[in-house]
Amino acid sequence: MKKRGISPLIATILLIGFTVGLAMLVFTWGGGLFRDITESTETQATDQLVCVNDLSLVLSGCDVEQGGQVSYTIENKKSTEIEGYILRIYNGNDNYVATVTVTKQMLDTDGDGIGIGGFGIVSRADPESPDSSLTSPKRIELLNPQINKDGKTIACPDFTKETTCS
Repeated sequence: MKKRGISPLIATILLIGFTVGLAMLVFTWGGGLFRDITESTETQATDQLVCVNDLSLVLSGCDVEQGGQVSYTIENKKSTEIEGYILRIYNGNDNYVATVTVTKQMLDTDGDGIGIGGFGIVSRADPESPDSSLTSPKRIELLNPQINKDGKTIACPDFTKETTCS
């Protein structure tokens, strides 16, 4: 009995079909991957543009109050609402002393649900519980403000302002 394989024509058709099917799988997977990366990059770029164009803060008036609280003033020069930020306090030797995370609820002093509104000025004393190690702060830094743009909270990690204390 003589054994026979498939004809060369059938083998060629099967190889081409297998190759086309495999290529479709790779293109489908790769297309989804690149679409996700593109959308993520677009979101990050848009957020950075919002931080550059819609955020202008002035930090001033750093003074030490009785009991170790540091008082300061933030002026919002743009119409975008500020929902929070991080405040770092440095002592007279320029050593890092404390970090205060200021939230929207802490900034909402009048109960309207808004942190620092557009073109608003807020004066604060932080930390909320006095700290005896803050008797001689030299400077404060405002970092990573969060802004509200069209109902979306956007963090601005590259934004920093600082002022010296009197």
